[in-house]
Amino acid sequence: MKVALSLGRKASTDGKWKPKKPRGRPKKQLHPKVLAEQKKKMAAAVGDVYAMVHKNTREIGGNGSGGPIYGELTQGCMQKIIGAMVKWTKLGEGSRFIDVGCGQGKPSLHVAQVRGGVEFSFGLEYEELRTNIGLVNLETVLEAAESDENIGHNCILKHGDVTEAMSFDPFTHVYQYDAGFEPELMYAIANIFNRSSTAEYFISYKRPHFILDVYEFQVKLVTQLATSMHVSSEGHMCYIFRRVGKPGAGATANAGSLGVPCDPLFKGAWETCKLGGFDGVNNHVRTMVDKFYTEKPARKTRKEVNYKE
Repeated sequence: MKVALSLGRKASTDGKWKPKKPRGRPKKQLHPKVLAEQKKKMAAAVGDVYAMVHKNTREIGGNGSGGPIYGELTQGCMQKIIGAMVKWTKLGEGSRFIDVGCGQGKPSLHVAQVRGGVEFSFGLEYEELRTNIGLVNLETVLEAAESDENIGHNCILKHGDVTEAMSFDPFTHVYQYDAGFEPELMYAIANIFNRSSTAEYFISYKRPHFILDVYEFQVKLVTQLATSMHVSSEGHMCYIFRRVGKPGAGATANAGSLGVPCDPLFKGAWETCKLGGFDGVNNHVRTMVDKFYTEKPARKTRKEVNYKE
């Protein structure tokens, strides 16, 4: 009973645990025909995006170093998770999404197609090869978006080290397929999340005991759902958490002209998307892809960090 209560779940009369109802004022309901049309357009856009990525990489699964620990969810399973985020975390217009360890960028590209659009969808990847493959995928999607207004394009992928961030500002939703993340990295991410002033939701594949009691994220469990991997019997439970208590100080002293606090690690991408629009994103991605094809990547090692500070 104590464990269940710590996870923020409600008990039913049959002894099973059920998620709490979404908080806040319910969204205004769209006319069924309008809603059906939006869902149809989103499904078509998502299908087109995955087809383009599949054509580029020749397989849905990880196409870089690291093997199955960086395996990816099926398209249908990712859609299920995004549907849960729409329902439980109000993912949509005004949302700013980050995928930590984004690999080839499929979750970020998928979120960019959310019905009604998101303000910004971003992926950060430590492995340079995976980042570059993701940028090639993104370039292909942007080429299609030039002639198809239904394809979302508010998306940027970046090669970088999340431990260099002081906070997750400006993001509202922090997602990570972290089944293989080492404890030291999880401690660092917990500190970054807790310091953030804008991050309200955290989506993880680590069990709630570790998120709440070991790494001490300042969150509570909202809901959970089972997932499955592409061409694999492997599966993990996905947990959606919501921040509790007051937001951290984050980058509130660095709101800038956009009026939203932003950590320096994400500032360039955030400004490119918001100030440059489609052309800004498109030009940036093309420049990065050209650089990938013409330059030899430099080796990079992650600096030592005192994760428990």
